[in-house]
Amino acid sequence: MRKNHGLAFQHVAMDLAKVIGASVVMGAAVAAGWWAWALNFPATTLADASALIVLIGAGVVIYAGLIWMLGIEGRDDLAAVMSKLRGKISPKANR
Repeated sequence: MRKNHGLAFQHVAMDLAKVIGASVVMGAAVAAGWWAWALNFPATTLADASALIVLIGAGVVIYAGLIWMLGIEGRDDLAAVMSKLRGKISPKANR
């Protein structure tokens, strides 16, 4: 059996392990946040909707931060997208 070194998938496995780890941490943080929210706020539609908005935002920030810190391949692409979004939000900042 021949091995083609150009098709090595070791980096994919490492990135997959990092993504799984970041997902577990994000999930644990969101679950802990929901538990804390449920203990401190009444179970109303407004409180639940607010928790949903806050915790989804927190989960995105946590996951993106972990992915960035772990050095997942493609973070330069993410930086370019964020730069474009910043330009669209405040076009005066790019001038």
